[in-house]
Amino acid sequence: MSTLSSELNKTWQDPLWIVEVDTAARLLELLHVTNTEWRKYPTDTIDGWRNDWVYRGQANADWQLKPSAWRFEKDKKHPIEKHPLENYVSNSVLDNLRSEVKTMLDADKFKSKGKSIITSFTESIKHHHYYTISEENFSSRLANMLLYASIENYVVLNFALLADSQGFRMPDFSGYMKSAMKIPKTYLSHLKTVLKGNNHYQDYYFWRHPIVTLAQHHGIKTRLMDWTSNALFAVHMACEDVIKHQLKYENGEIKESPSEKMALYAFDKSWLRAKSANKIDIIYYQHTENLFLDRQSGSFSLDYGAEFLYLQNGYYPSLEESILYYKEKNIKGESRGKFKPHKFILPASEAPELMRLLHLEGVTRASLMPTLDNVAQTLNLRGRLTSHLR
Repeated sequence: MSTLSSELNKTWQDPLWIVEVDTAARLLELLHVTNTEWRKYPTDTIDGWRNDWVYRGQANADWQLKPSAWRFEKDKKHPIEKHPLENYVSNSVLDNLRSEVKTMLDADKFKSKGKSIITSFTESIKHHHYYTISEENFSSRLANMLLYASIENYVVLNFALLADSQGFRMPDFSGYMKSAMKIPKTYLSHLKTVLKGNNHYQDYYFWRHPIVTLAQHHGIKTRLMDWTSNALFAVHMACEDVIKHQLKYENGEIKESPSEKMALYAFDKSWLRAKSANKIDIIYYQHTENLFLDRQSGSFSLDYGAEFLYLQNGYYPSLEESILYYKEKNIKGESRGKFKPHKFILPASEAPELMRLLHLEGVTRASLMPTLDNVAQTLNLRGRLTSHLR
């Protein structure tokens, strides 16, 4: 079994090791859980029984690691005009949310020890040694940030209400609903708590609530990103996206040509916490509550400091950008992570062969999302790929 350190096409591009792989078989060899590189120096245990890495696959190697709720239509060099979730809400709802934000920022009735909530929060962040906030654009950025949080919570809450009305088994979201209804008023207090370093102040509040992870897992755009503790599962997700795009392109359903390379990211959880000053964390939702999440060994990342970087820079950072920011500030967390992350890059043309090999490993759409419809889709896709492999 080859190790990552023996891989010839391995280069350092801060904050990632970039590993160029030529074939599907070679990629699976490197990613297999029995590869000693993954367990050579266990980060949280000395017995070597646990894999402390998480993985994420992406169909395009050029994409950054950025949550779907923060992938705005315009480039970060231009003014942010439209949140990705704005299409989920009506104009009247959007106007009401904007009005709530404006009312909160303009009102004098919200007081905290003699100071307005906005004044108290502004002073807290401007005196924080992690971030440098200037007066220019601060008010408009703060208004946008509160609006984006309000939109995201509105959509998540409506997902929960609609799913519950259809009889789906849902986690208790009564507490989340009460909190969501108070945004934006309570949100600055939430952020002040994060500024103090208490990221886990309430596991069932705001973005850590199980209803948010459930919404993210089922396709609602949130500030969470999906990960898995099984590298092969992550590869399958990216591989399936590549193949679907390729087939649609060949059939003339879409005009955008497929990407030439796909990617698989691997992060040691302790390293991630340490290098992000404990501002990026991997969170879990109880697998017994969701069969698909259990089958996929799923987890989620959450960047607690991203909103402060938005206030500072005017755009939400990717995970890579957050890590580099804290590195430049020479800020470290308390975790003792040892392993730098890897980004494996594979030609997208290898996707059909990769899917075949994953099928032999028992990793299919039917196994990761077990329904009869997905059993049929797995067989249909296998049939369509057979011609590509002949």
